[in-house]
Amino acid sequence: VGSEMCIRDRVTVTLFDMAGKLIYKNKLSFLSGVTTIDVSFLKSGFYLIRLDSKSNTYYTKIVKR
Repeated sequence: VGSEMCIRDRVTVTLFDMAGKLIYKNKLSFLSGVTTIDVSFLKSGFYLIRLDSKSNTYYTKIVKR
């Protein structure tokens, strides 16, 4: 997931399906500005991802093929 928001902090990553059902939630370190989330468990489709840091919240859609 690419982010336009410059994050260099611990971030709560929350993933929802398009019906709003919580699929995944975890705290991750973005201290290097980059992290990887394994989405191999997801079915193909559209999802909403939310990144929450101490000072920002960022939403974006992702597509799992």
